[in-house]
Order: sequence, then C-alpha cells, then structure tokens
Amino acid sequence: MRASTAKLAKAVKYVPSIKFVGGPHPVVAHSAAESGLHPCTVDSLRPGAAGCSSVEEVLKKWLPFKVVPYVNANKSAAAKGSSSGAAAGSLKYVFKNRPLEENEVVSISQLPSRFKLRPIDEKEIELINGGGV
Repeated sequence: MRASTAKLAKAVKYVPSIKFVGGPHPVVAHSAAESGLHPCTVDSLRPGAAGCSSVEEVLKKWLPFKVVPYVNANKSAAAKGSSSGAAAGSLKYVFKNRPLEENEVVSISQLPSRFKLRPIDEKEIELINGGGV
C-alpha cells in the first residue's frame, strides 16, 4: 500500500524555511497616562480631554451640504382627504423656495474638489477603448 501525501506530511515535522533572529518580541503595555504628547498637539490636549471636540461635533461641521427632501403633493393631499386627484397629480412634487442655509450649495459644481469626479485621462480612455490591460 502506498502512503498518501497527507500521511507523509503528518509524519514529517514541519520546519519553516524562514528563520527569525532573536526570538519573540516582548509585548509592552502602554497606557494613555504614561504616553507622551504628540509634537503637533495644541495646548497639550489629549484625546477625550475637556478642550477637545467630540467626533459627533466634528462630523456635524464636516458635512458639505444637507439634502432637503421634496414634499409629495399626492401623499399630502390624500392625507388631508382632498378629492381633487387630477389637480394634485399634475404636480408630483412641490418645491419649497427658501434661502440657502450654512453648508448648502446651489449646484454640484460648487462643491469642494474632493467631492467632484475627476476627469478621465487620455491614457485611461485608450485603456478602456483597447479592452483593458
């Protein structure tokens, strides 16, 4: 009877081909109180300190614009019990004209460059038209 490769693999002890010098590195326990400050910190602030902004506060200010949903005239007319379905059907959405609030833009072209699509290079166009790499 022939020995299978699985049985041979179990019989021979595995020896890794890469040998690391030294041994396992010691794991050092770090605590926030003992760690030093980053050189770029302002006024020696640590994360979570009283002077630091919370993540929620930063994310509220970071959003570039706010999406305002349109009001569906059909649903609002049906909720009020109006029977004029033909008049409400002609206007599917009612636009509420109001001044822009903070962090709102009129069009996509006014967004910062990080939110805009970058144009396709000539090399990319050639790759796409050529069928890829």
